Amino acid sequence: PIADYLERVPMDFYYKNSLYETVFDETCWSLNWITTPAHITGLTWYNSFTSNALSLGKPTVIWLGNTDLEDLSGGWIPSTDLTLVFDGNVSYPMGQNWVNVMFQTPFYYEGGNLVMLVQRPMDTQYYDSNDKFYCYTLGNLTARRVYSDNTVFDPANPPDAATGIYHYQPKTMFYHTTTMFGTLTGTVRDPQNQPVAGATVTIIGTGQTTLTD
Repeated sequence: PIADYLERVPMDFYYKNSLYETVFDETCWSLNWITTPAHITGLTWYNSFTSNALSLGKPTVIWLGNTDLEDLSGGWIPSTDLTLVFDGNVSYPMGQNWVNVMFQTPFYYEGGNLVMLVQRPMDTQYYDSNDKFYCYTLGNLTARRVYSDNTVFDPANPPDAATGIYHYQPKTMFYHTTTMFGTLTGTVRDPQNQPVAGATVTIIGTGQTTLTD
């Protein structure tokens, strides 16, 4: 599809804080060129802003997750089920620009559908209603959004409001690499020094988890 819609997602600067979540289908333009497994190391959005003050940077929080869901019609996927990949300031220049966000924690993408949760933490002010991003419009309920000047939203427990159902998805390009992979071998043992089967082994900060055989 052609990204010819301008919407206030994934960051809504017309309100003091917002939450936005969407599911990218594995066949969509953003994902179908990624060879899996891969580490997603960053992303790019395409903005069209009228407020110059946002170029100085605004707090932005992003989570990613692998999912079997095709949409979010059943509700939000909370941040506790996802991997935090970025929590910092992002510059949103005035005019039309590519907005690049390089992750502090690369995300291990196994293939399949991908969910993205984006938070604009509560700010002291709001900006122009025309501070928007280029988006696709999709036929199914692939996204949810909420925004407020007064209510602070908890990404671990988003409000399950019917008004949150949405069908716009920001034009997103993901950066990725397949060169960060290695091999880890070893044995998990119990206090009696016996091998343990079925123990969960996780590489912290990567989302990579397996069970011992």
